[in-house]
Amino acid sequence: MSSLLEALLQNPRVAVFAPVDDHALSPGSERWERFFGGVRADNVDVMAIMPIVGVMHERDLRKNPSYMTYHGTMRDRAAIEEGALRLRAWLHADGPNYGRFVVLSGGPLMPIWSRAIAKTPAALRTTLIPVRPKTVRNANSVSGLPGLESDTVRVRLINAIGKGA
Repeated sequence: MSSLLEALLQNPRVAVFAPVDDHALSPGSERWERFFGGVRADNVDVMAIMPIVGVMHERDLRKNPSYMTYHGTMRDRAAIEEGALRLRAWLHADGPNYGRFVVLSGGPLMPIWSRAIAKTPAALRTTLIPVRPKTVRNANSVSGLPGLESDTVRVRLINAIGKGA
């Protein structure tokens, strides 16, 4: 009985998704660690949205950095469609384990998310946090979600996952 009560009182699991299209923003990179360092928690899983692969947990990408070499920079339509299919399968299989999805929204890989989630129950549990290049001075010199470092993006993410400001 107490385990049921404990389960009901726990914070719901949250999956945070970031589109990853190059090494500049990938698990283990300086930018990734600086941004997600204070976001991780027992109930928060940080995931990468990638072409072909669909979705991969950051801990798995750290163990297999070759995924970035072979899949991370592909932007062709077939790679994005395959990624969307695999992400939709993940949402069907593992999505029910999460109470909420938070997506850092921006970049050329967002069609993977939008095609995968269209007309699914997961769409109702999704919060999109826009990441816009105009929020940084030299956006053209930053690849992999330029604008991620803005204080607004970070505060919105922290509030969306329920950690408060």
